[in-house]
Amino acid sequence: MEHIFESFNATWIAYAIALVVIIWQVYDFFNPKKPTPNAQPEIYQRLEEIKRQRRERNEKGVFNYKDLTKYNGFNNPQLYVAIKNDIFDVSDSSDFQEGGPYQPLIGNEVSVNFAKCVGDPEYFFKYGEVELTEEETKQLEATHAAFKANYKKVGTLYKNLPMSDNEKKHI
Repeated sequence: MEHIFESFNATWIAYAIALVVIIWQVYDFFNPKKPTPNAQPEIYQRLEEIKRQRRERNEKGVFNYKDLTKYNGFNNPQLYVAIKNDIFDVSDSSDFQEGGPYQPLIGNEVSVNFAKCVGDPEYFFKYGEVELTEEETKQLEATHAAFKANYKKVGTLYKNLPMSDNEKKHI
């Protein structure tokens, strides 16, 4: 009789161990380990260096297209638009804030949009690439002058801004 209980206990112990292992595997499957900064320090160091370089460049008023798109009210509280490659801070204008008529233009180079009086995203970042009529050119000049008079210029947009080797690796 004693022999039956010994095998019974051994069987239940084996089942319990198997159950613990299965639960552990299921938990591990549904909760994968996220990489931490200590796991791959060189990658995180390079990314931090790129962010630092971009911040410094933006503080000097130098922006590329990707930099400008971050100033759209979602990724950054400041609202920027570019007209003729001059970047203006329109954060205080209700026209560019949520629900305003120009909200969809935020974070973009919109010279052609204002010249043609359209909000079509097809024309974002097309300044210098789309041929404008004489009337559209006059409209663009008037818009640019109005922006210069009413908004703070915070920088210049460069299409082919030189990038560091670290930035090129992460594009």
